[in-house]
Amino acid sequence: MKEVKAYVRVHMLDKVIRGLEDAGFTDMTVIDVKAIRQGLRAEDLDYSVELAERYMNVAKLDIVVRDADLEQVLKIIQKKARTGRKGDGLIYVSPVEEAVHIRTGIGGEAAVVSPEDT
Repeated sequence: MKEVKAYVRVHMLDKVIRGLEDAGFTDMTVIDVKAIRQGLRAEDLDYSVELAERYMNVAKLDIVVRDADLEQVLKIIQKKARTGRKGDGLIYVSPVEEAVHIRTGIGGEAAVVSPEDT
């Protein structure tokens, strides 16, 4: 299993969530966060008010997926979150050793919802 953490523009979040849901991925967590931007070049400051802000509003989306579903999830997030401008976001992938449903006690990959389960 893998944990996917995606940091995306707030205004692109709905597209990302809809894309994941349309593909059958429904269990995720979203948190509003502030990203601290590194120093910007003068030409970037003239480009947009959004780029000129040191603290950028972004959304953090967390989802745990089966190994077999990872590539599909990454492609959906990249496609739906991309504007082509600087600051589109980042995706991090980490291994998950175990998952356990508190109510049922179901563990392992069976605890992770996959499109094949819907």
